[in-house]
Amino acid sequence: MEIKPTYARLHTQLRYFAIFILIATIASSCQVRLVPQYSAELESEIIAGAKMTDRLYLEMIEAPADKKNYSLYSERYLDIETEINSILFKNEAREKAKDIIASVKILRDKFVKYKQDHKTRNTLSNPELILYNEDMKALWAPVLVEEKALSAVKQF
Repeated sequence: MEIKPTYARLHTQLRYFAIFILIATIASSCQVRLVPQYSAELESEIIAGAKMTDRLYLEMIEAPADKKNYSLYSERYLDIETEINSILFKNEAREKAKDIIASVKILRDKFVKYKQDHKTRNTLSNPELILYNEDMKALWAPVLVEEKALSAVKQF
């Protein structure tokens, strides 16, 4: 008579164990992502864009006063704006990239404002160029930090 209760108890324990294994398997395969996946390609583009911007302003600072005309740099402005727009476009295609998109839009808007100022006035002074360059560095930095931080996010 003791065999039946032991068998019933073993059967019950096996069922609970099977249910536990099933739940554990389902739970371990689930993944909740609150941020986009890291992209080394985007990180490289961000660094390249920041370098292009820095080089543009540094070259204008080094140029003689008569070589600071907008027309001499318009092509470079377009290249940088295109790079920023590319970074924005790629982030807009990513899921859960709202914060990065906001940072890139701020960067783009400020860059376009500075470009338009140069175009309207045709020339900028060295102090203005230095301030614009420092401001642009301060705007590129959070975009890069946000992308780099994604590389530290653990994948479950």
